[in-house]
Amino acid sequence: MAGNTTSSATGERSNPIATIRSLAALIDSDHRVRVYTALLLAEDGESTPKEIRDTTAVPRATIYDDLGWLVEESLATRSDTGRPYRYRATPEGLSFSPWQSMAPRERTYYLALVVALARNKENETIGTFLDRHGVETLADALEFTLTRLDGRTTLRSMARTLDLPVVETEAIFQAFIGVLNDMDQSPIASQSLDVPGYDFTN
Repeated sequence: MAGNTTSSATGERSNPIATIRSLAALIDSDHRVRVYTALLLAEDGESTPKEIRDTTAVPRATIYDDLGWLVEESLATRSDTGRPYRYRATPEGLSFSPWQSMAPRERTYYLALVVALARNKENETIGTFLDRHGVETLADALEFTLTRLDGRTTLRSMARTLDLPVVETEAIFQAFIGVLNDMDQSPIASQSLDVPGYDFTN
């Protein structure tokens, strides 16, 4: 993509318009966001195409196409030493500003939203919520989830602001807890996870 420049030192892109386009293209593709999330949550920080297929059920040819796109868009890197090739997610490619300069909460928000979108087919709560309310409300619910975990809001306040029933608000809150727990188990995602009000050892 023209203008999609990347810093060789940090892996972070200098063109915010290119970042916006890449992020939109990522979350707009069901299979692409699942492939990216498989990389992001890989137990050892890297995955092969076969390992991704085993965890996502995305067709093999589609996985290779998606991995090529992710590498091109600075959202993943490929190790050229040995076969099969191993791929690693690069979360910094998602940000509009230097990744390490972002607040930990903001990094958590970016990654948790991507993971939640990837779960919309397998997680009934997230899928139903998306169908009913759309991506923007899901993103708002994530923001309130992080705020609630910080102890700065309550379930009823969250429901009232989102204009949702308390039961549905609690359900999506718990779904995001599952997302955050999965991120905590990842060598890559856990580096960007920062939720002061939540103990992931529970």
